[in-house]
Amino acid sequence: MGKEVAKTGGNAVANATMFDDVEDLGYGHESASDFVIPRIAIIGDLSPQIKKNKEEYIEGCEVGDIVDVAMGSILAKQGEAFEFLPVSRVKEVIEWKPRSSGGGIASRNLLTEDMNVYAQSVGARLNEEKFEYIMPKNGNELIETHQIYGINLSDGRWCFIPMKKSNLKIARKWFTRARSIKLPNGNDAPLFFQTYHYSTFLDNGNGNEWYNWKISEGTKLQEHENGTELFAEAMKLQEAVTSGEKVADMSGEEPVTVEEGAM
Repeated sequence: MGKEVAKTGGNAVANATMFDDVEDLGYGHESASDFVIPRIAIIGDLSPQIKKNKEEYIEGCEVGDIVDVAMGSILAKQGEAFEFLPVSRVKEVIEWKPRSSGGGIASRNLLTEDMNVYAQSVGARLNEEKFEYIMPKNGNELIETHQIYGINLSDGRWCFIPMKKSNLKIARKWFTRARSIKLPNGNDAPLFFQTYHYSTFLDNGNGNEWYNWKISEGTKLQEHENGTELFAEAMKLQEAVTSGEKVADMSGEEPVTVEEGAM
């Protein structure tokens, strides 16, 4: 055993400044793989964050809330919004194993063509009733997913929002609107030209109801009180995503829940 820590008298008071000169922080060699980009998600009826017997449980969390899954925190209650600066959109096709086979991700690839074309190229068949692409040999489902990387402006952290299935109709409308913005010089504006407010609304289809994303325009970065700092941080995040240094961590994510079944 190591040397016993001496017990000091009652007059000794710990002070935060005692850490100012510590050089070895104890974290060891750090690399990009040591850190997770937090996933932002909407809480649904089946989300583990509302089940007290689950490790992912978040106290006070309710259906329709927006949460930071990795940090285990509530960003916005249903009816409220959080401010988000989107930086980079990456389109992927993710192959999910069915729950009967244990679930989880079988593969993920960049999507650089129309989803229908990709599905045909890998031999997936379309279940038109549920609008699902199924791999015939193993029953896995292919799901088009838009990973929206950005900055959570409530705490300044990098994060990402996965958009899939019924989320895509929201994502496409928002992306079309953002893509049409022009700079004063006539050039296309970058995705991080302005912030957006993300909240939720009760969507429905195919006899189901679920909470979906509602996106409204926020503040132009040039008019934001922290615009210069956010611009620099956005450029750093964009480089990390483009280079492949940072990849959305989809562990713990489910392919789709019952209430998200509509397109």
